[in-house]
Amino acid sequence: MSAVGERALDPATSEPRKRKGSLCDISGQSVEKRRRELECRYIDELAELLSANMGDIASLNVQPDKCHILKSTVDQIQQIKRREQDHTNASHRVAAAESVSNITRGQGAEE
Repeated sequence: MSAVGERALDPATSEPRKRKGSLCDISGQSVEKRRRELECRYIDELAELLSANMGDIASLNVQPDKCHILKSTVDQIQQIKRREQDHTNASHRVAAAESVSNITRGQGAEE
């Protein structure tokens, strides 16, 4: 009487019958649990790396939440990228100035 995809009704309660924990459900739960454990472990590692660079995290009496740890990590990575970009730009400016200086010296020697 029930169509494919519909839950069968329990005649005693007129509510959908729920399947008891199947192997698929248990397997899915353990996979999800492992994923959450790994996620927590990686966030803990990030917190340790951050605490080495940020005294305020180490001085907190409570452990920072995951969102704060991830935000601080993103901020630090962005800061590193900006420093690298500034260094690259400075190197290009120095190289350009040296080229102009060499060209100017070369023109002065010809005259």
